Amino acid sequence: RLHETQKELAALEKRKSNLPQKFVEVRQRLCDALGLNIRDLPFAAELISVSPDEQRWEPSIEMLLHSFGLSLLVPDRHYRIVGGYMNQHRLEDARGYGQKIVYLRVRERQQRSGGSVVDPDSLVRKLKLRDGHVLLPWVRAELEERFDYRCCETIEEFQSVHGHAITPERHVRNRDHHIKDDRDRV
Repeated sequence: RLHETQKELAALEKRKSNLPQKFVEVRQRLCDALGLNIRDLPFAAELISVSPDEQRWEPSIEMLLHSFGLSLLVPDRHYRIVGGYMNQHRLEDARGYGQKIVYLRVRERQQRSGGSVVDPDSLVRKLKLRDGHVLLPWVRAELEERFDYRCCETIEEFQSVHGHAITPERHVRNRDHHIKDDRDRV
């Protein structure tokens, strides 16, 4: 395990993203096989970060966006060939271990009518999106639709607001469904 961790740290030092190496390797194999540029198939996490002045919220935001962040974004124009590859090949990392990849078909879509979330304390307002990527309108709309969580400073506020809420202590509420995740030390 120490050797694997050292390899992962070495790989992280070589790239800007903090995606697990196994995801990077599977995507690279996919792009090589299909003649695509990795920029054409980003993981959502590569396009999203927590704003520098909101770092206090980073552990909670990363916990909530984790699955979405590890999703491979497949533009509609590449959907058929990527889906075909996924179906016909065993997805493996460089060591030959099978991997699970979640990919999302990115179709053109519109943002909410206002173009942004209403609540000034929304989690979405604490994010910074990577400028210049063609998939940003879709990512922004998806974040607004799926992750418009009220960021609550206190448990009293968390318990009193209606709808989705989150605290800096990684406490999440989806109406009546609550999650508190302290498995990892932050």
